[in-house]
Amino acid sequence: RSGEPYTAYSLPDNVGHTVIGGINGSRLPWHYGLDMRLDKDLKISFGGRKGAVEGMKVRQPKYVKVYMYVQNLLNIQDVTGVYGYTGKSNDDGYLASSFGQQYVPQQVSPKSFAALYNIYVNNPGNYNYARTINFGMEFNF
Repeated sequence: RSGEPYTAYSLPDNVGHTVIGGINGSRLPWHYGLDMRLDKDLKISFGGRKGAVEGMKVRQPKYVKVYMYVQNLLNIQDVTGVYGYTGKSNDDGYLASSFGQQYVPQQVSPKSFAALYNIYVNNPGNYNYARTINFGMEFNF
């Protein structure tokens, strides 16, 4: 499906919000997804009698369905959210901006600050879910 709209900004998120273009004037990248479900019905007998005697109730067979459901089969890492200043999902642009260039050297350990800030900014909510595999069983009677 096509990417959803987002608003582009001229400054990083933690500095200010000046809109570039219009509200929701930019688009996220396209999303691709492929899910798969496989299932199999199995007939189960519970000691049914061959050639039932007249007047006796014949037991109906029972069925069990086993299935496997795989979401995001190709394990594609689609971008579902971006930062308005850079348009990237893992970089908000603050460290490279003039504000960040002034602020980071003032920290006790600038390298640690930059490393931890990059971890903080790389938000897993900006990506779709990873491949998940579900197994299940249904009992039909």
